[in-house]
Amino acid sequence: MILHVVGNLFKKQIQLQSELAALKGKKRVKPDKKYGVRIRAAETGALTSGAGMLVLLAMLLTYHLNDQITAANTLVFFLGARLQNNVISNGSRALMRYAKSNSRIAMDDDFD
Repeated sequence: MILHVVGNLFKKQIQLQSELAALKGKKRVKPDKKYGVRIRAAETGALTSGAGMLVLLAMLLTYHLNDQITAANTLVFFLGARLQNNVISNGSRALMRYAKSNSRIAMDDDFD
């Protein structure tokens, strides 16, 4: 589900960045529009990943308190969830930078 949200953010960002790249020659795009939209999308993906991590941790705690999983398994799942959270957060930020870079390269190719 979290990857679905990040994927939707990426699709929207690709479209938005290509629209901004098309406007670049015709109209001056304000920096808050140019950078702010990308940063907001990247941080939204990271925030979604963090929210998913909180849900997973709450489930782990509940399962552990009900003696459905052992303390060792809880710790392993927790460390795996943290790793997954970092990967998705960094991936979200990288995808949004890629969307911006890709739209600029596509616009440069159109002029050749």
